[in-house]
Amino acid sequence: MSSKHSSDSEFRLVPLAEDIEYQAARAAVADAEKAILAAEERYRLAQTPTEERAAWNAVEEARKALAKACENLDEVKSRKSAEVCTALRAEHQRCLRDLLEKLEGVEGAFGRVATLEARIVAAGHSVRSDILGAALPPAVLALGGRDDYGSQLARFQRELAAKGVL
Repeated sequence: MSSKHSSDSEFRLVPLAEDIEYQAARAAVADAEKAILAAEERYRLAQTPTEERAAWNAVEEARKALAKACENLDEVKSRKSAEVCTALRAEHQRCLRDLLEKLEGVEGAFGRVATLEARIVAAGHSVRSDILGAALPPAVLALGGRDDYGSQLARFQRELAAKGVL
């Protein structure tokens, strides 16, 4: 199992490398790799066409076994990852909603800063970031606004809505 539940039902993420089924699947891949090496060595040492053909067949079978072991390892990892992601989905979605809220707050703060700077410029003065503080980071401009359909913020909000997070 890739996770453990404590007595208070809190999910505890366990490294995949510690999962017994995953360890067994990795060991099967390692064994299959060793089998290929051994079969290739037998092929290299073959002295007759019959030995060579038999050794080559062993190489082909070892390759098939490795492919199957790798496929099984991928399936185990995918299934274990799905279990973990399912268990953590609600928490992850809460974090995404919180992030969207904070990003919308950044948009509001940016608007207030831009309004103050526009007032300064409209009155004929220069905006002195050396006095007012640092200039806005470019990432704030790249974020855009929720009402701008093509902005990063609007796209993020649409994606969350489309995936049922909002």
